[in-house]
Amino acid sequence: MEFLPDTFWESVVFILILVVSVVTLKLAFTVKFDINRWLESRREHLKERIRMTCPHTSLSVTERGIYVKSHFHTSHGTIGYQCSRCGFWTADDNYIISVTQYYSSNPDIYFSQEKELSRLIGKL
Repeated sequence: MEFLPDTFWESVVFILILVVSVVTLKLAFTVKFDINRWLESRREHLKERIRMTCPHTSLSVTERGIYVKSHFHTSHGTIGYQCSRCGFWTADDNYIISVTQYYSSNPDIYFSQEKELSRLIGKL
């Protein structure tokens, strides 16, 4: 039997390689990793982070002051509002008013949110 090792250390390395290859084959057939499902899960998680990061408003500075425009719109026959940028749904009118007032009084926070939003959209 020419393929068997002659010395003790060669035997140890041969047995170690044999054991590692058997364990690798066993893991390959028992552990299933679906890359498509993982990518879809990651994408859904990113979409949720985008919804939570979106300021739902546009802010523009004019010579008369700060102009804030809400991105929420409603379809005919519905009671909810949807953000046209991220798809966030709400039925609360007070939420929309509070968001626009918050960002009009804190424009630095608005611009940091926009920066974070553009970074997350780049990852998508």
